[in-house]
Amino acid sequence: MTEQPLCACHGVPMYWNKNARARGGGQWRCRERRKAHDRKQRAAYYYERMPFEVHVRQRLYQRRYHALRRRRERQLRREHGPLQGEG
Repeated sequence: MTEQPLCACHGVPMYWNKNARARGGGQWRCRERRKAHDRKQRAAYYYERMPFEVHVRQRLYQRRYHALRRRRERQLRREHGPLQGEG
């Protein structure tokens, strides 16, 4: 392993995934795809072990949070025009 190549999908440095069974001892993997996969796995682990009532309450809090966030963004757009990063 010398230098980390950049992934074609995100343009960030890849990481070396060791695998003794693979030819060459492993392969390069996209860092962003791995982060997304790990995030999904953690969420699945968290929700499958959560009691149903807690899960419902958690989803309610998430819906409220996102509704308030969308409301704030709409208000900012009305007052100041498009937000930064929007065309």
